[in-house]
Amino acid sequence: MIEGFDYEAMEDLAMRAATSICKRVSGSSREDLKQDGIVWMLSHQHKLIEWAEDPDQGYGKTYRSVYHCLLDLAQRDKAIRTGYHPDDNFYYSLPMLKRILPLFYMDTMADMSAELNELDLPDRDAKLDVEAGLKKVPMAIRQKLFAWFHEDRDQTEVVSEIAETNEISYEAARKRWERTIRKLQEAIGGPAPTYHRPRKVISNAAAQALTHNAYDPG
Repeated sequence: MIEGFDYEAMEDLAMRAATSICKRVSGSSREDLKQDGIVWMLSHQHKLIEWAEDPDQGYGKTYRSVYHCLLDLAQRDKAIRTGYHPDDNFYYSLPMLKRILPLFYMDTMADMSAELNELDLPDRDAKLDVEAGLKKVPMAIRQKLFAWFHEDRDQTEVVSEIAETNEISYEAARKRWERTIRKLQEAIGGPAPTYHRPRKVISNAAAQALTHNAYDPG
């Protein structure tokens, strides 16, 4: 047994992380992710032992590590489920969309080509991607994006206007502005998965056997 962690505590931590991931990445299997989390902890016992020496931060470090491991796996699996090989799929970040949308609405293709080259996107037809994404989002989202980006206005000006119109704080307005852009981002593939290695496929039964062999609660 790892000092500071019994089997039930590890199972509870893995379940908490898996539950949070399922809320963030739709279509994920909570039970599979839970077992993946336990397997990760078994594979990194040296880290858990080291972190357990810190009574204030040790649990948090373990939880964050398990959480990010499961997030990597869930995002990678989602990319595959939606018909893309993760290594070949392209994802638009929010900063990219913020720079591309004004050019898209102004239809200045020469400027867009230069911008795409600067963003290292020489083989992507961003105009077609954005067009396809806008067809998928509700009309209200399309109208907001047009109003905010068609004149290439300064971000601070746009967010301040949202705050004033809706009588909310600047920070709340900025979050609302970014949530709207994320709707388009999700329509053209979502945020980029962050993963570091291929997932090792293991059945629930195998994972449970591994954990019970490594930890004998009795």
